[in-house]
Amino acid sequence: MLKGTYIGLDLETTGLNPEKHQIIEVGLIKLVDGVITETYHSLVNPGTGLPLRIKRLTGIDDEMLADAPPIEEILPEIFEFIGDAPLLGHKVEFDRDFLSTFKYLDNPIYDTVELARIVLPTAPNHRLATLCELCLEGPFTQHRALDDAKASVLLALELVNRLKDFNNELLQDLTRLLKLAGSSWYTIFQQAAFDQFTLGSWGKMGGLKPLKGENLKNKVIKGDVSEHRVEEDEIEQYIGRGGAISKVLDRYEYRPQQIEMAQAVTKTMNEGGYLLAEAGTGTGKSMAYLLPAALYAKRNNQRVLISTHTINLQEQLWSNDLPLLQRMGIKVDAALVKGRGNYLCLRRWYAALRVENISAKEAAFFARLMVWLTMTETGDRSELNIPWYESELWKNLCAESAGCIGTRCRFFKNLCFSNRARRKADQADIIIANHSLVFSDIKADNKVLPQYSVLVMDEAHHLEDAAALHLGTTFTRADLLRWLADITKLTGRLNAAPPDDNRQWWVAKLAEIKVGQHRVKEAAQVFFDMLVQFLKLDLDAGKNEYRNLRLKEGKDLSHMAIEIENLTRRVNTLSGLLIQMAGEIEGQSVEGESDMAKEAALVGESGLALAADILYVCDSSSADTVNWVEGGISEKGMINMSIHAAPVEVGPLLHRTLYSEKDKIIFTSATLTVDRSFQYFIERSGLDLVQPELITGIQVESPFDYEKQSLFYVLNDVPMPGSCSEEEYINSLARVLTEMIIGTGGKMLVLFTAHRMLKEIYYRVKATIEEEDILLLGHEIDGSRSRLVEDFKESERAVIFGAASFWEGLDIPGDSLSLVVLVKLPFWPPSVPVIEARMEALERQNKNGFRCYNLPTAIIKFKQGFGRLIRTRYDKGVVVVLDRRIIGKAYGHQFLRSLPVASYLRDDLGGMLNKIKIWLNEVD
Repeated sequence: MLKGTYIGLDLETTGLNPEKHQIIEVGLIKLVDGVITETYHSLVNPGTGLPLRIKRLTGIDDEMLADAPPIEEILPEIFEFIGDAPLLGHKVEFDRDFLSTFKYLDNPIYDTVELARIVLPTAPNHRLATLCELCLEGPFTQHRALDDAKASVLLALELVNRLKDFNNELLQDLTRLLKLAGSSWYTIFQQAAFDQFTLGSWGKMGGLKPLKGENLKNKVIKGDVSEHRVEEDEIEQYIGRGGAISKVLDRYEYRPQQIEMAQAVTKTMNEGGYLLAEAGTGTGKSMAYLLPAALYAKRNNQRVLISTHTINLQEQLWSNDLPLLQRMGIKVDAALVKGRGNYLCLRRWYAALRVENISAKEAAFFARLMVWLTMTETGDRSELNIPWYESELWKNLCAESAGCIGTRCRFFKNLCFSNRARRKADQADIIIANHSLVFSDIKADNKVLPQYSVLVMDEAHHLEDAAALHLGTTFTRADLLRWLADITKLTGRLNAAPPDDNRQWWVAKLAEIKVGQHRVKEAAQVFFDMLVQFLKLDLDAGKNEYRNLRLKEGKDLSHMAIEIENLTRRVNTLSGLLIQMAGEIEGQSVEGESDMAKEAALVGESGLALAADILYVCDSSSADTVNWVEGGISEKGMINMSIHAAPVEVGPLLHRTLYSEKDKIIFTSATLTVDRSFQYFIERSGLDLVQPELITGIQVESPFDYEKQSLFYVLNDVPMPGSCSEEEYINSLARVLTEMIIGTGGKMLVLFTAHRMLKEIYYRVKATIEEEDILLLGHEIDGSRSRLVEDFKESERAVIFGAASFWEGLDIPGDSLSLVVLVKLPFWPPSVPVIEARMEALERQNKNGFRCYNLPTAIIKFKQGFGRLIRTRYDKGVVVVLDRRIIGKAYGHQFLRSLPVASYLRDDLGGMLNKIKIWLNEVD
């Protein structure tokens, strides 16, 4: 129970900034000893029209507010109702700050988001609606002030009630952490612990969740023995007409294209070689490789590794496709494998809890983890929904290899989450992983993943970029700061346990380490200050700023040679002191000496590796490697800085490290070909270095009837890029997009190639189109990709302006999306360091960089953008290209021939809009 008086508070506002936006609704609830005793509600006239998004969100319109009082008129009532009582609500600090613009409020705040993140750390998200659905009997009206205030109060009562399930030790630990975090909730946890102790009623929830004792024996992989074939006609027994899948899957549609691909995959697994399989949208390519993989793995006692680029596809395979396989009667042991950084390290966790001077941010994070550890069996961070601003805290606790002492760790055998995941993978027939892990395994000489005989690479059009990223090296400012923080935590423990017989040496050595830390910090400050100058970042700009710059002859870091040498020398010296200290600890009689010695040695070795990385990434003398510096300054003045080194050409590297080791690989994607040919992919992936007879290509067309389901337009009304000034070009785009959006009523996805242009046009057209009751959603303006897609699907009249990630992996089937607009052909800007280096490498080989690289990559991305429209056989819509280079340049026909439609239409804006309206309204 929440004892005492609290005021539940929720406001609806015209925006997020108290200095710029206005209150439109107030909801207050008085809670006394857990009972609602009084409420207050009022609409508020903001003196201005409501933004369309707020109207859609709240259901409040201008007419409803016309006769409402202005906020100044009801402020005395509001402040009298609140008094000096604590404020309770969901993200209640936001509401408090709005009221504080009129009268400063220093009332304690109790945020139900904070409480829910502790009590329910594994909730899918911590939005009010989600939490009410999980915890309370609804339904609850969303985004109305009094309803949300009431929901927050009832949620708080339920979450506090759940504390009775926590055991007393857990409650006391949480009380300590929340007090360190500066949380008002610590008194509630303290009271819960006291009540529990007084009543003698001990909650059962506490401590590590016992891990299930499965017999995790390693799978024995057969060597050179004759294999048992999977016959190609077996495939039809499962996914053919009347096959097993039709009996377990409602509304299953037979797809001959899926059969064709599955049989090609089966043949490759039986006979070996490298299969390139382009499968159009709707083919069902996941099952087309998963089914043969399962049959082959079980029959031959061989392991198949399936790798994806995106988390979404990985989760689809794990949550949907593998269970479907089991329902079809194919029993297969599978494991979802992630990088070590996804798992909590218990050794680092308990070491972190022993540190005395933890920050408020760390204490709040630790409180969440402490409850989560009573629930989790995997230790996987994905269960926690860790926001970006806590990612650095997770890195200090995760099981990444640089912080692992392996079999020397007391948790390794029975409790280590990472080791447990690895043992499950050792037992599996099929492993689901991602490209980054595959290349990390290659980089670590195959010590990351279990042995496998067949590799399936889905989303293989990302192969080159993923290989370059993960086979390269990166050094960041955060890496160095994290290493220094590890030393501070270690020396804190060492300082608390000096040996009795050698105290003087111990204290002197710790002082030497402290001096070494200070010297590294000094050198790092100079080093990163010079990088800021090198990138010409404006520290006083007061706004987000981000730049990257390639390191090459005439523009390298040679002017920083002294600073680079100074930094690496000081890092190496400090690392040597730590390793020396580790050796000394082993010989001392110190409590916990073994763990401290291992940790000191580990941190020292990490420093040596860090110094080597700094030297490597700063050396841009090799033509085989591209080096660049990236840096940015956030609005809060935080500097993010990194230096990268990546192979210019990954083909020879892949041939040496992957193809020479694996002779059964399936590469698949919806976009592998350029102009109906696999040659571009073959050359960029290094497959041109293997025997040609080992490579098979298959193009499986989509089962969708694009000629009936879609129209493809090239608009005449926009000038060709580069043919006029940028201002004239942007004005033309803004005019055309405004008329298109209003003329079609929304349901449109507009894909940009640059976020700068997206923002420019967004702010020019927003007011005009929202006057027509069409909601405009801008990428990284109105929210994240997932949030925008959710808002888009819920709205009948909406438009998304998207860039980068919106070009692929976006799935909006049905009536929500009717038009996809491609603003420009998606060519990479040649100034991007990796792109520039690749094109230069081609020029050195007497090849045209544009024709051999930039054009094919643009075509593949263009195909991805086109594929956002038709997602099911029931979809119908239009793709419009605003870039006339597709018909005005000689290379344009290659874009056109790569699409699943045979023809296109050209028209001016008025004619196109008329035909689109008629066509979309036609009944099939």
